[in-house]
Amino acid sequence: AGSPWATMEDKRQRTVAPGKKYSYAVTGDPSKPESASGSHAKMTCSRANFRAAGWKEEDFKKPVITIGVPYSNSMPCNNKFVELADLIAREV
Repeated sequence: AGSPWATMEDKRQRTVAPGKKYSYAVTGDPSKPESASGSHAKMTCSRANFRAAGWKEEDFKKPVITIGVPYSNSMPCNNKFVELADLIAREV
């Protein structure tokens, strides 16, 4: 009674957006029991970090897309990859 996770059962029955099921590894999976590793409850700190970076509640419903770039500021020969990654990010 009064649990902040009282709506978890509702969340479990929702359809997951394509691609989002893998994003739950980062934001927490609402279909897992609260005590399970990777559950929505156990990933609270992860979501807090995203909120600190400016994410809104609706952002957690979207798939998380990352773009891997072989770039380091110590290797200027790879600068072209940063420009390519920026272009890809704009298109995504």
